[in-house]
Amino acid sequence: RAELAGASLQRANLTDASFKSANLYRANFQASDMQLARLLNTNARDADFSYTALQGASFHEANLEGANFTGADLRRAVFTRAVIERADFRGAWHVHRANFDHAVGE
Repeated sequence: RAELAGASLQRANLTDASFKSANLYRANFQASDMQLARLLNTNARDADFSYTALQGASFHEANLEGANFTGADLRRAVFTRAVIERADFRGAWHVHRANFDHAVGE
């Protein structure tokens, strides 16, 4: 289990990365490439995903409370059973093409 709380990973290439059960509380992924990344059962409360490429990323059962997705590309991103209370999706791209089935806080 990765312990990356508060980590600064801006502009990182994290394509197809796995963060299963990781602690990403307040981590900064701003402007990173996270296409196809898997954040399954991850704690990403208050994390910053603004302007990040998240096409096809999976946030299944992730805690995304208060996370920032401003300007992120959410094409085919999966948020099934994720906690998205207070998450900021303003200005995110392709929100209508993401899967929010059974997400809490829609």
